[in-house]
Amino acid sequence: MIDCHDWITYPAAQRAARGIGSPLVAHIHATERDRSGAGEDPRSGAASGRVCSRRPGHLHSLRMRRQVVESYKVDPTRIHVVPWGLDDPGAAPEVPEPQPFPDDEPVVVFVGRVTRQKGPDYFIDMARRVADVVPRVRFVVVGTGDLLPRIIERTVELGLAERVHFTGGVSGLDVDRAFRMATVCVMPSVSEPFGLVALESLRNGTPVIVARDAGVAEVVRNALRADFWDIERMADQVVGIIR
Repeated sequence: MIDCHDWITYPAAQRAARGIGSPLVAHIHATERDRSGAGEDPRSGAASGRVCSRRPGHLHSLRMRRQVVESYKVDPTRIHVVPWGLDDPGAAPEVPEPQPFPDDEPVVVFVGRVTRQKGPDYFIDMARRVADVVPRVRFVVVGTGDLLPRIIERTVELGLAERVHFTGGVSGLDVDRAFRMATVCVMPSVSEPFGLVALESLRNGTPVIVARDAGVAEVVRNALRADFWDIERMADQVVGIIR
């Protein structure tokens, strides 16, 4: 069997499948609408539509299934929803990990690409509201992306330069450490086919607030939720968790 992931791999996978006569399964991790909003790359949609019309497709949420059926006119019986999962994290570290902040300073973390899709601008605007009522709170943005310069500028505009910390891109065990140092994780994605960050946060014992229509909300039923644009509600939830 040939197993391929996302639209850039589809033409090669289809050619290989024809050449050796093997079955092919295609995974769609996100549509171009999710990634880019109005500025869709038509090649992505065309490739996804062609491969799903001829081969079984795997998606990670019912939300994404509806979107693919609507956008690419694919027969819904050819699509299978397979939610993401995570391996068990194993034993906790035997030696206490060094903490960058004092114990009496709560930490609110954003983990993900700093792009339009992930909603970092809503996170920073929410941070201003939380900082107004919670003394000594810290905010950590873990990740990098094309919006990072603008998010840093917005942080300064809101008078949060002393409270918000930017780590840049991290990987491996450092991602788990970021979750473990946090009091709460906020995932304000504008468009989220699934949202693995939520599972990673919970695996590390950190409460998470998820965007209401994120795919992960279909399987994590007891997480706090808010519309990505509802900064006031997110701030109230963060304050509630901290207190």
